[in-house]
Amino acid sequence: MGRFCMSAVDRLQIPYFLSRVFPGSTFSFGGKVFEYFFSKVNMTWRTERIVEIPLATEFIGDDWGFLEVGDVLCQYGFRTHFVVDLFSKRLGVQNKDIVTYDSIHFYDKIVCISTLEHIDDFVGALKNMESLLNWNGCLFVTVPVGWNRELDLYLIENYLCRFMKRTGKCSWVETDSVDGIVYDSPFIAGNGLIIVEVCRG
Repeated sequence: MGRFCMSAVDRLQIPYFLSRVFPGSTFSFGGKVFEYFFSKVNMTWRTERIVEIPLATEFIGDDWGFLEVGDVLCQYGFRTHFVVDLFSKRLGVQNKDIVTYDSIHFYDKIVCISTLEHIDDFVGALKNMESLLNWNGCLFVTVPVGWNRELDLYLIENYLCRFMKRTGKCSWVETDSVDGIVYDSPFIAGNGLIIVEVCRG
C-alpha cells in the first residue's frame, strides 16, 4: 500500500463569506439538506465541486480508511485516506492506473469524484473499483454531464443513476433527467452531474 494522503499546506475554507455573497447556501439531494461547499481552492462555487464535496463527505461518513480514485479530496483537507492517481505528484499518492491496479486490501468505501470521465477504459476502471470492495462495501462516483458523452450513456444504461442540474451560478437541484445539459454552458464547468452508488453484496 502507498502512504496516506498528505497535504503540505492547510487549505483555507471560507464558507461564511461566500455564503453571504451567494444567498441560499443549502441544497437538497435524496431527501437530505446539504450546505454548499465554498472553498478558495479551485473556486468551488464556480464548478460542480460545490455539491460533489458535500455528497462525498456524506457518503464517507466516519470511514477514514477509504480509497479515493483521483486525487481530489486532499485539496480540501482530507488527509487520512488512500489515493490512487496515475498523474498526481502529491506526497503519499499511489501513481497507479486504476484499470490494472491490484491490492491485497479491500475497502468498505471507494470514492471517485469527477475522474472517471478522464479514463479511456472507464468500463475497466469501474469493474476494477467494484472488485476492490469488501462484501457490502460501496462505490461512490460522480461525473459531470457532457464531458464524456459515451461514459454518460454507459452509466445511465448500466447503473442506477441519480442526477443534479445547475440552475444558477451557485445553485443546484436534484432532477430526474440530464437530457439536453451540456458541459461549460450556460455556466462554466459542469452544468449537470451524474451520481452513482454501487454496493457489493
